Amino acid sequence: DLCEYLISHSALRMDWALIRSFRDHLNVFQLGGYIDQQVDPIDLFTDVISKILPATLAISSRGVYAAIWPVNATASDVAFTLFAGESFAHESGPETDYAAIYNQITIEYKWSAETQNFTESRTYGADVSPYAAWSAEHYGLKVAPAIRAQFVTDDEIADLIGLTYLKLAAGRRLDIVYAADPTIYADGGTTVLYLGAPVQITDPDFGFDSRLGVISQIQRQNAAMLVTVSLLEDPFL
Repeated sequence: DLCEYLISHSALRMDWALIRSFRDHLNVFQLGGYIDQQVDPIDLFTDVISKILPATLAISSRGVYAAIWPVNATASDVAFTLFAGESFAHESGPETDYAAIYNQITIEYKWSAETQNFTESRTYGADVSPYAAWSAEHYGLKVAPAIRAQFVTDDEIADLIGLTYLKLAAGRRLDIVYAADPTIYADGGTTVLYLGAPVQITDPDFGFDSRLGVISQIQRQNAAMLVTVSLLEDPFL
């Protein structure tokens, strides 16, 4: 609801349908706090909120919406079932960023206006996350930069953010680019893809059989449409 509030108080047009589709996933993270100066709502989202949550502002043909990485998505959450083939053809990848692997993170939270500093700090790692434990065993200790969560006031929310971050960052992320037929997958087509959508991808070239992933990028280049599907390395699949 906070993300929706911020977008609605900007001058941007909103994609209400996609805002509502992500609302429940965003509302799991209950934020609180205050600001004592005038700020642009979009700047507050991009400079503060998106540094705390795995969320981003995205744009569809209907307007702006807040998308969040569907960390705990299951088959019932899938928005699209995609099959690699002529209309959704492998273009490049998979690419892997090993520098983005982390298995220990510190959350600083409960901001004090009096001291102008955080009053609480918790570190999350292999002792509390099976994903971090597996990651540390395979990749060694990888310490992420601390998250300074000014709008987190609750211990349980800090725990949720820390454990969510470790699940996202503990393993490799595979990014695969597909050339999608815009007459099918763009506006006016039968299956209009959007950024942040949880998908099931089947691609025999990579041994994917209904693997869960997320659409992390959509690019239009003249008549071409390039769609990046990202998949997380999950040792417990």
